Amino acid sequence: MRYRIENRPRRERGKPQFSMLVNACGKPHMVCGMNVIQDLYKIVLERKQVKEEGSYTCYLFEKGIDKILKKCGEESAEMIIAAKNADNDELKNEIADLVYHVLVLCAESGLEWGEVEQVLRERRDKIGNLKQIRETDRLT
Repeated sequence: MRYRIENRPRRERGKPQFSMLVNACGKPHMVCGMNVIQDLYKIVLERKQVKEEGSYTCYLFEKGIDKILKKCGEESAEMIIAAKNADNDELKNEIADLVYHVLVLCAESGLEWGEVEQVLRERRDKIGNLKQIRETDRLT
């Protein structure tokens, strides 16, 4: 089933509109847990295939890998600064921005998000994987 992001007004007066994932019939798509990343990745892949006017994702694909990598670097730096400043409100937003741009990078590179999830599963399942601390690590 195809999904799209749709802007909807908030019910409270004075609140800005928000975006939500909806199916082809316009019904909200309920997501939970890590599925939200897989769902977002599907939308990113759709934007790569079907250009949508005004789409930031399409803009990134049009500009190419250099722009996508630049955005990944910028978001990484902003995440680090938010963490250093102990600003969790800003940190969660910067992490979300970084994850989004990493998804765009995966799509541009032809790397399926499921492959990344598999690596994470394998790492989760490892027991006693503490590596020896190298001398260079002690100096940093």
